[in-house]
Amino acid sequence: MKISTKYLFYLWILVWLLLGLSMLSLGWAALVNRPLFSDGIYWTFEILNKKTFFFDQQFTRYTDILLQIPALIVLKFNLGETLALKLNNLSYSLNPIVSFLACIVILKKRRRLDLLIFPILCFATVTQTVMSVPFVLIPGLLSLLWPLFF
Repeated sequence: MKISTKYLFYLWILVWLLLGLSMLSLGWAALVNRPLFSDGIYWTFEILNKKTFFFDQQFTRYTDILLQIPALIVLKFNLGETLALKLNNLSYSLNPIVSFLACIVILKKRRRLDLLIFPILCFATVTQTVMSVPFVLIPGLLSLLWPLFF
């Protein structure tokens, strides 16, 4: 079944609109310290206090090390704990959107935008449900692995 270009155009507008709204809302939430509840405050305190990587050894959450790199670079160059806090919140909150954009770039280069349905479904069904708690395992792990599939 062939989809007309008119519908594809509207679909792309919808995708970019939803991505833009998600980026704005998650960016604002990160800047007002919304991720700092539950495990988020403990993880952030450990990163800022010890100035080194912190991950949950019980669950072997090694993917979190990638998300902590921006905050640790800021701490290494003594640019301030407040900036490190904001970057840590932004990296945990916006990583699904950045990974989704990386998938778009990779699939557009390979001319296989039809495979974009898998990150879209994953983003819509799994990642969005736990997006308010960015320090949990699901959004970080899933979104960091999306570009590796393509």
